Amino acid sequence: MDYNNVKKAGIIHKIVCHEVKPRIKHNATYLSIAEFVENRVKELLNDPSGSSGMAFPCGISVNDCVAHDTPSKNDPRVFVNGDVVKIDFGVHVKGSIVDAAFTSIVGDPLSIEDSNAVNASKAALKMAISKAKPGCHLLELGKSIQIFVENFVENYAENDNGVKPPPKPPKPPKVVWDICGHQIGLWRVHLPGGKAVPNVGNVWNPDPSHPSNAKGYDYKMEAGEYYAIEVYTSTGAGRALPKDGYTYKDVSHFEFYQDPRHGPLKQYKTLPFCRRWLDSNQSIKLRKAISTKKVEMSPELYDSPGSRVAQFEHTIYITADGCQVMA
Repeated sequence: MDYNNVKKAGIIHKIVCHEVKPRIKHNATYLSIAEFVENRVKELLNDPSGSSGMAFPCGISVNDCVAHDTPSKNDPRVFVNGDVVKIDFGVHVKGSIVDAAFTSIVGDPLSIEDSNAVNASKAALKMAISKAKPGCHLLELGKSIQIFVENFVENYAENDNGVKPPPKPPKPPKVVWDICGHQIGLWRVHLPGGKAVPNVGNVWNPDPSHPSNAKGYDYKMEAGEYYAIEVYTSTGAGRALPKDGYTYKDVSHFEFYQDPRHGPLKQYKTLPFCRRWLDSNQSIKLRKAISTKKVEMSPELYDSPGSRVAQFEHTIYITADGCQVMA
C-alpha cells in the first residue's frame, strides 16, 4: 500500500467520524447514518474517476449484533436510548485502505456493565497499540488484550468513569474471541494469507485442543505492515456467530475472491460491497456470481441475545521501532 494514500484516507476517516457522532441519537435511522458516512467520504475524496472511495459499506451493528450489519435501501430501523452502536467503515485512496471503528451509546447507558464494555474496548485498544512494533508476537498481544479486558472492572473502571464502583461489583466484560484484527493489503481489507490479531491469549479458541492452538499461528509484526487492530468486548458470551440457516437474503456484505475485471460489478474489485449499492442489473449479476462461487458472503454476526457488544478499531502502520496510527 502507498503510505501517502493511506495517510490521506485516514484523515478523511477521522473527519467523518467526528461529524457523524452527534447524529447518532434517539429516533435517527440506521440508513441516515450510513448514507451520511458514505456520501461524506465521497464528497471529501472528490474523485470523479472513482479510483478512491469506501473500502467497504458503513457497518452499523447494534447491541448483540457484533458485525457485518448495514441498512438496506428502505431500512426503517431507528436507534433508541440505551442502544450500543458500533460504526465501522473503511476508506481507500486508489486501493490503499484504512479500517477503523468506534462505539457510541445512544443517550444514557442502561447499566454500568454496558459502560464497562465500551470503556474496556477503547482502553484495551489503546494498550494494544502501545505494544505494537516489529517483533511483537501477535498471540501474546491477544493475551494482553484478554487479560486487560477481563480485569477491567477491578483495576480500571473507577479511574476511567470517575465514580466508585457500586456496592455489588459489576460483571466484567468478556472479549469476543472468535473475531479478530487483521493485516491489510492493497485492495484487500483482509489480506489473503495475512496475519491476524486475536482478542484472546495463545489460541483462537479457549479450548486448548482446538486446531488453532498451534505454534504456526504465533506470527510476529514486521516493519512496513499495516494492521487493523480491533477489540470487541461483550456483556454476553463473547461470541460472534451467524444465525442458523442464513441465506442470501439475510446477508448484506459481499466480496469477490478475485478481481472480476469485467462486468457490472467490476468497480468493486476485491473490496466488500452491499446490496444497497446495487441496481437491478447488478443484483442479478451478484446472484449469478454467488451461484458460481466467485463471491464470498459475510453474514451478520451475533453474540448471545440481549447482550451488548462494543468495538473500537484503528489502522496502524508498523514503523522501524513502533507503530503509527493512520485512522
